[in-house]
Amino acid sequence: MFQTDSKCEVMIGEVQIRSAVPEDVGPILEMLQRLARHEGTPHPPRLTAEALRRDAFGAAACLDVLIASKNGEAVGFLTAYESYSSWEGGKTLHIGDLWVEPEMRGMGLGKFLIERIAQKFPARRIDVYVVRDNPSRKFYERMGFNDQRWLCLYRRDGSS
Repeated sequence: MFQTDSKCEVMIGEVQIRSAVPEDVGPILEMLQRLARHEGTPHPPRLTAEALRRDAFGAAACLDVLIASKNGEAVGFLTAYESYSSWEGGKTLHIGDLWVEPEMRGMGLGKFLIERIAQKFPARRIDVYVVRDNPSRKFYERMGFNDQRWLCLYRRDGSS
């Protein structure tokens, strides 16, 4: 069921999990729009194709993107980036986005995307923000994530 080839691509049945390539920019942005609608965000994502190409594939790339595809069509993705924790005394990993198309859910793709990013960045603490009323919180708990109830997210808008 779970096989890794020499290029570090992973196959789960007919679904391939691999690092994204520049040709995936369009499908990633489309899935990101569906994720935003699903979460009921106050505004659509501001990420542009140009910014995604720069940040995921450019000379100073700072975003890691994994794609799940079936028969060449993207059916899920995960974005992650490194951060630093003085409490941990080192680098950590933050999952920015995780999306699996509704018709592909329940097959373990989200689990495998998280496991794959954890393999790429071994022994790292992984953080993820989840909308409070999102039923996917149970999924993260099954994956070993713990609700940090003692933390509260504060944000300052970049225009301030």
